[in-house]
Amino acid sequence: MFSHYSLFLLLCLPFGFSHTAVAAHAIALHGVPKYPATFTQFSYANAQAPQGGELHTSGLGNFEKLNPFILKGLAADGLQYLVFETLGVSSWDEPDTVYGLLAEDIALAPDELSLTFRLNRKARFSNGDPVLAEDVKYSFDKLMSKSAAPLYSRYWSE
Repeated sequence: MFSHYSLFLLLCLPFGFSHTAVAAHAIALHGVPKYPATFTQFSYANAQAPQGGELHTSGLGNFEKLNPFILKGLAADGLQYLVFETLGVSSWDEPDTVYGLLAEDIALAPDELSLTFRLNRKARFSNGDPVLAEDVKYSFDKLMSKSAAPLYSRYWSE
C-alpha cells in the first residue's frame, strides 16, 4: 500500500505529532485529520475500479527471496507494499497524517517518544487467523535482530 511499509515495519512516524489524551483513528502532524473515523475509502480511491488484469511492477523480472526485510538476495519487487499490511497508512491527499489500518486507535504518549496502537479486532492474516499484539511484537523483534537489514534497528535504536 501507500508509502506503507509492512506489518514488519510497524509504522514509521516522525515525532512531534500533536497529541490528545485519548486514542484516535488517526494522528496528524498539522491540524485535524481530513477523514472521519467512519470513512470507508480515501476520496481519490475508486470503489468501482475494475477487477482483474495483470500487474507489472518491475523490469527486473528476477528475484531470489520473498522476504524483503533481510539483507541477502534480491526480493521480488513490490512485496513490502503489496503483501504486508501496516498498523497505519498515510493518505495521498493529506500530508503528515496516518490513519489506523490494522490498528483502530493510535495514541501518542505525553512525552511524544512512543505510540500505542490498539489492534482492530477484524484484522486478520490471509488464512483468517486474527492479528495479535504478539504478532506485532514478533515482527518488531525480527526487524531488530541481526537477520534483518540494519536500517530497521538503526531507525528504532532509541
